[in-house]
Amino acid sequence: MNFGCAYQISSKSHLRGILILLFILVGSAWWYAAKTDYEHTFERTQKELQQTTFSLEERVKRTISATELILAHLAERIEEQGVEAYASSRQEWERFRAYTGALPDMGSLWLLDKTGDCLLGSPEFPIRKVNFSAREYFKPQRDQGILTYVGPVVKGRIVKKYSFTISRRINGRDGSFQGIVLAAIDTDDFTNFLRNISLGEDASVSVWRTDGTLILRQPMEDRFLEASYGHLRLFKLSLSEHPSDTFMSNDTVDGIKRLVSYKKMDGMPLIAVTTIPVQTIKQLWLGRVERYSLIAALALLALLILSWLVQKSVAREEQARLALEENQKELQKYNAKLQESNQALQDFASIASHDLQEPLRKVSTFGNMLHLSAAT
Repeated sequence: MNFGCAYQISSKSHLRGILILLFILVGSAWWYAAKTDYEHTFERTQKELQQTTFSLEERVKRTISATELILAHLAERIEEQGVEAYASSRQEWERFRAYTGALPDMGSLWLLDKTGDCLLGSPEFPIRKVNFSAREYFKPQRDQGILTYVGPVVKGRIVKKYSFTISRRINGRDGSFQGIVLAAIDTDDFTNFLRNISLGEDASVSVWRTDGTLILRQPMEDRFLEASYGHLRLFKLSLSEHPSDTFMSNDTVDGIKRLVSYKKMDGMPLIAVTTIPVQTIKQLWLGRVERYSLIAALALLALLILSWLVQKSVAREEQARLALEENQKELQKYNAKLQESNQALQDFASIASHDLQEPLRKVSTFGNMLHLSAAT
């Protein structure tokens, strides 16, 4: 049996088996780390969205509550003086404009008469005449007697900025409709809110009425204006049973698959919503997976280098063993030759000894004869 060959095969097999096991362990560790991090990434993002949604809710509630107080005060003063008299006074306009500084967010104040004509605006005095009777808030407050109304996001005809409106009905002494005083709240401040929370690329914050009307959104685009979104999954949920939750959906305003977190505002028909594209979450995860992959690749490279060094060491040992075996074979051959030479010498010595014995006997006999002859 060739034990050298068996030894060589056994060493290589053990080395190969150990390497395969190590590769499997490294690969399994990489897969487990990536899978676990994927789950944790979504969990962390979900918690961040929920916290952001709660913060957005409080932010909007403070804005609406503070603005309602200002509008209530202005409405009371306008009702005392009358809409026309108030709007014609520059002194009242200066007070009117000063109230914009008290608004919780950047915005402007406007006074409309009962036909929807703009009589007063905080940006300038006198204001150029524009009719706002087509705005959503006008008819409900004129015809249904609604006192305060939160209107959808619009793009201002004068200031050309995105804003949502909080309006208050102005009544005459007999309770008749005399006009509307309203605040147009710029949505730019909510851009800063979104920037400060740093949720990730293409994240959005928005506020909706429960009927699917968009109140504000950041980032905002013209294509979202005057659109109906009542068909979205968000507005088919039972908000009384689930006032806040998080879900994943393709049914969004921009058609992008998003993780959506919402919170129904207490005491208001409004919903605060924060979203982030699922792809953005995956990109965050993939960034970390790349680091895991780099570590795994370095570990595998180290294993390859180690296996190469071990293989070289085994090869050197094998070469030394083969050289030793070759030397042993040569020594055995040399010993065999020596044995043959020794045997030849022994045979020669035996023959020579036998051939010399006969002459010696004759000489010995002749010597004995001479000795006897001399004696007689």
